[in-house]
Amino acid sequence: MRTFLIISLSLFCTLNLTVPGDCGLHREGPVVTISVDERIEENLVITARIADISGVVDGDLIFAGEELIIDGDIYDNLYAACRTITVTGDIGSDVLAFAHTITLRGGVIGDFRGGCQSLTIDCDIAGDVMAGAQIVRIGPNANIHGDLYVGAQELIIEGRVRGKVLAGLETLTISGTVYGDVDATFENLHTYPGAEIRGDLTYRREGELETDLSGLVGGEVRFREYVPSPTLCSKWMIWGWIFAISLVTAIILVALLPSRTRNEIEKFFGNPGNPLLVGLIALFAMPMAALVGILLLVTLPIGLVIGVVWKFSLYFGWVYAGILAGYWILGRLGQSRPSLYVAALLGVPLMMLLAMIPYLNLVVILAAVITGMGLVLTCIHRAFTS
Repeated sequence: MRTFLIISLSLFCTLNLTVPGDCGLHREGPVVTISVDERIEENLVITARIADISGVVDGDLIFAGEELIIDGDIYDNLYAACRTITVTGDIGSDVLAFAHTITLRGGVIGDFRGGCQSLTIDCDIAGDVMAGAQIVRIGPNANIHGDLYVGAQELIIEGRVRGKVLAGLETLTISGTVYGDVDATFENLHTYPGAEIRGDLTYRREGELETDLSGLVGGEVRFREYVPSPTLCSKWMIWGWIFAISLVTAIILVALLPSRTRNEIEKFFGNPGNPLLVGLIALFAMPMAALVGILLLVTLPIGLVIGVVWKFSLYFGWVYAGILAGYWILGRLGQSRPSLYVAALLGVPLMMLLAMIPYLNLVVILAAVITGMGLVLTCIHRAFTS
């Protein structure tokens, strides 16, 4: 149950990604710095290893890289995908972030949505918090005015949550105050002096707690026997892993082959016929050729190679199709040279969402694989012939 909630919350957060129509200024390099006296009066897109924002950004900030540090103020939304995010300034609207470690010590006027291994919130959040993580810590200085939705191994509440709490956990630790109702699935509950749930507590676990909760809960306490659902968990785990691996692969491809990826995408838009024809033929002809090669024994190595290339082409074709879809959307939004990182962050989640819709998913997957395989194979052909 815990794994299912982590993955589904993370996927839901990602699929709610919205990219502004005018992505504005784009800066890139090993290190990008916005100094204290600098003000960006439009949206800012940064692709860099490290970004240090000490100044002011009037619009949205979109970042893809390794480390993001925000000491200044972002007056609109923050979108980020990297290893470490540290915010001590103020965010004027929503935050959508994916990283290994996220630390919020400034203020967020809107909602926070994200996925990471470790999330620390020690500031005011005016809206809701929706997070999938291994550990979520609501620090002593935290004041969440909205609701808290968490899928994690452990949730630690030391501060204040004004709304309700909905969580799927292994361990819930409370030393702060929850003003609303708490509806949680957990195995372990730890409480410390000062802990208080002023609303109702509804909890699910394998066996009722023996601890008296009357001193902790101001409202009613309801116990529900938790019955695991392995089939549902397995399904969401598979989708979650496919999504995570696809997104990571897309970011790596963009980082390692930026020029090649952009050139192939722009050539596809100029002449889509050839890649589509190559992808269509390869999708059906390559497995047949591999099977014939294996059955003839003499050509067994060739058949195995063709089979391996076909499988890799399927996978990388799916990833390339996501980047292509994001690139096309950003182009339709008015960008003459869209960021490949933003295209990957937009396109891959979108493809995953469409692939989960019954009936439509068959068409989407077939079209994506044909398009992506055509791109991959024509790219390989050009690399060997140039």
